[in-house]
Amino acid sequence: GLRQEQSIPEEIPATMKAWMEEAIRKGIASGVQQCMAARQVPVSECDSQSIHSQVRTDLHYPQSPGQDDITIHPPLPDDFRPEEELENLPLEGAEGVSLLSDIPPEEDQEDLTPRGMSDDEDLAPDQPVFTGLFKPQLFRSLLYKAKNTARLSKPSPAPTSEQPEEADDLIFTQPVTEVETVPVPQMFSDLITKQWSSASSYVAPTTYDKKFYNLAPDFSGSLDTPEVDDPVVALHSSTHVVSDPEESLKPEDKRLELTLRKAHQADAWAIKAATSASFFTRASLRWLRHLTKSIPHSNIRAHQDLAKVVAAVEFAADATFNSVKFSARSMASQVAARRLLWLRSWQADVKHKWKLASSPISSKKLFGAALDPLLIETRSKKKILPSLLRRSEPRPF
Repeated sequence: GLRQEQSIPEEIPATMKAWMEEAIRKGIASGVQQCMAARQVPVSECDSQSIHSQVRTDLHYPQSPGQDDITIHPPLPDDFRPEEELENLPLEGAEGVSLLSDIPPEEDQEDLTPRGMSDDEDLAPDQPVFTGLFKPQLFRSLLYKAKNTARLSKPSPAPTSEQPEEADDLIFTQPVTEVETVPVPQMFSDLITKQWSSASSYVAPTTYDKKFYNLAPDFSGSLDTPEVDDPVVALHSSTHVVSDPEESLKPEDKRLELTLRKAHQADAWAIKAATSASFFTRASLRWLRHLTKSIPHSNIRAHQDLAKVVAAVEFAADATFNSVKFSARSMASQVAARRLLWLRSWQADVKHKWKLASSPISSKKLFGAALDPLLIETRSKKKILPSLLRRSEPRPF
C-alpha cells in the first residue's frame, strides 16, 4: 500500500484520489460487463470470481469518502487481459476460446453449509439430491466454444424482413426460443448406418472391449441375460425335460427369443463401456483439481483454459452416467418383452400377465421372486404355474 501512496503526488487532495480510484474501478467493471453482453453469456453462466476479486462492483462508495474509508486495491497482473482480448490471441493446435474461470482464494470462501432455523430442532438434514457434476448454466457457453474449436459451427441465419423492427414488440408476435443443438460429425452417422445394415446381426465384443470394459464381477454378473424359470419353461414343454429352454418354443417364438437375448447382451456392453468411461472421467476431475492448485492465481489465462476442460469433463461424466441409465431402461424393456413371450402359454388374463411381466428385475432368473406367490406344488413335489382362467373364459391370446 505504501508504494501506491508514493506514486501519487502529495498535492492531490484525498477526495480527488478517492474519486480517481472509484472512476477506475467503475471503468473496469463497465468494460467487463460490456464484454459479457457482447458475447451474450449471462453473468450467472460464467464463473467470474477471479475478476470479481479484483473488481468489486457490488460496493457502493460515497462521493466524498474520508481517508479511512479508502481501500487501496493491488494492481492487476502484467499478463492480465480481458476475455475479449484473449480470444484474439493466436492459439496453438485446436484450442478454443477459454471460459471465465473461478479462482477463489481459500480464505475468502464463504460457509455455504445449510443451517436450521434454530439450534433446538433435532431434525435430520435432508439427503442431497444427485443432480450431476456439470452446471447447466454453462452449457450454452461451453457448446459455443466447443463448436469454434471443432470448427463445426454454422453461420447464423440473416434476419428476414418479416421480423418486427422493435424487439420488445410482443403484441402481435411471440418470442422464438432458440434450441441449442450439438453438432454431429459424419463419423457417428456412418457408424450408426453400419450397425443398422443388418437388423438381425450381432457384433461380438473384441479383445480390447473385454479388456477395457472388464468391470467388477458382481456388477458384470447383474448384466447377464436372465435364464427362464423352470415352471415357465414347463408351460411350453410336455416332457418337462429340455436341453435348452428355447427348444420348447415354436420356431417363430424361438427366433424372437434369440433376438431379444442378443439385444440384452448389446445393452450390457453399452453399460460396461459407459461405466468404464464414467469412472476414468470422474478420476480425471481429481487430477484437474490438483493441477488447478499448482497453477499460480496470477496466471489467469491458464485458469480460464483449465475451466473449459473441467466443464467439458464434468459434462462427459454426467453424459456417460445418463448413458448407463438409458441402457438399463432399454434392458428392462427387453426383459418385459421376453416375459410376455414366455407367458403366452399361461392360461391367465392380460392383467395378470402384464403384472408379472412388469415386476422388478431382482435375480438372474427371468421372473425370480415375483413368480413365487403364484406357484403351487404338485403331488410329485414340482412347482408349476397354475391356470387362472375359468373353464368358461376363453384364452386372451
